[in-house]
Amino acid sequence: MQVFEVEAMTRVRLGLNLTPTSLVTIPKIYHLDTHNHVIIMEDYGADTISLREFMESSDSSFPALAETIGTAAGKFIASVHEWSRSNPDGVLDRFEKNDRGRAAAAQFNHKAIDAIPRHQRRNVVSLFLPSNNLSAF
Repeated sequence: MQVFEVEAMTRVRLGLNLTPTSLVTIPKIYHLDTHNHVIIMEDYGADTISLREFMESSDSSFPALAETIGTAAGKFIASVHEWSRSNPDGVLDRFEKNDRGRAAAAQFNHKAIDAIPRHQRRNVVSLFLPSNNLSAF
């Protein structure tokens, strides 16, 4: 599955023409070792903190920063969808073959649904499942 991850990161990174100053970026891939299942990629530095660490330690400027981060993440996701919509170089066809990734995503979605109390599921299930599968919920 790492082959798909590396290819996705590489294609999206090149396809979106991200700049080093972009708030949301994709790390550059230096090497993929498929035998040992290792990806060597760009590191953002020892002084970088996770989003969780940032949120737990933030000060009163958090709402403005949260809006900036959320807006940048939303624009990034939208640009990925817009870029991929044209299926450049058959990118969608290539990732359609990632059966393991699709199965993992389906399992994740079902776990998310299972975490919701049964009486509240009708409101969200349709986001994850085709309408013909709603009878089980």
